[in-house]
Amino acid sequence: MVRGGAVAGGGILALSHDFTYATGNALIWINEAQLKIPFPAGALSVIRKRVSDASTLRDVVLFSKKYDAEQALHHRIVDGIID
Repeated sequence: MVRGGAVAGGGILALSHDFTYATGNALIWINEAQLKIPFPAGALSVIRKRVSDASTLRDVVLFSKKYDAEQALHHRIVDGIID
């Protein structure tokens, strides 16, 4: 469950679970590219497993797009929102 911010490694950890739920105030942001930090080993495979849409994958990995709970649900980054 993502409550509040899941940034960088925390975002990758959140995506690594079989099911990921978020609260209404969640923020998922994989910002390694923005900070010019190399992705940790295996992180891209975790992200690819969760994010199947190519344009969303590009936005997450290359452009470090921030997703609130509603956006993450729309893009299938999380499985549901729990308040």
